[in-house]
Amino acid sequence: MDDTLDTPHAPAQPASPVAEPRARPGSFPGPQHPWRRPAGALARWKKRLGEAKATWPLTTIDELIATDGHVQKLAGLIQERYGLSHEAAELQAGRFLGRGGAT
Repeated sequence: MDDTLDTPHAPAQPASPVAEPRARPGSFPGPQHPWRRPAGALARWKKRLGEAKATWPLTTIDELIATDGHVQKLAGLIQERYGLSHEAAELQAGRFLGRGGAT
């Protein structure tokens, strides 16, 4: 008889306790990602909340704060509240934020 069949197998090596490095949530390579904004953009947005509320009175200040001044988030809110097309809402948000509708 072959003795190798009765020999217990060596236990598998446990996974290394050091995990592979992962990108931080919310970090994206390259400067052109749509969620990236220039430094100070959030502070400028917070200063313009009253103006945004006057521009879109069907929104609440809390909803506007939650958009953080992101074109896509603001456009989604405008689209939802005013029943606009995505393109029209994005154009309004982009113009308001000084981006000419670009995302």
